[in-house]
Amino acid sequence: MNVKTIVKSDIEVGDELQINEWPHRFIVAAVSPGFILAYRGEEYTIVKREPTDFGPYNGIPEGAIICGADFWTFGWAPENTESCDWDLRWYHFDNPAWCAAYLADLESGRTEVSIRRREMIHSIDVYRHGKLVMETE
Repeated sequence: MNVKTIVKSDIEVGDELQINEWPHRFIVAAVSPGFILAYRGEEYTIVKREPTDFGPYNGIPEGAIICGADFWTFGWAPENTESCDWDLRWYHFDNPAWCAAYLADLESGRTEVSIRRREMIHSIDVYRHGKLVMETE
């Protein structure tokens, strides 16, 4: 499968993503129509499920699938902090409510994948329960 087909496929919370030549897999914490949020310990990445509509930029051509971090320097904070039951400015990938709020901000455009902290996905493999279920050809 190609990268565009894989990121638009039925990726589930708990799946593991092997992206490019990264040394470790990332665990999928949340999925929305436009994004996949994955983490490994304190590291995280946001996979944009739609091809870029800009380019070329920093070697990323128009129409590429990208991933990367957000643009927040000290951690993301939701717009409505009164409804939070988590510590602000820290990432809580194990908290479904936090993940849902974070993805909602990505979907609305309030938060985005940083232009300076993104990279093109050349290959992505999906593991479910430790077994390879989708791979880039």
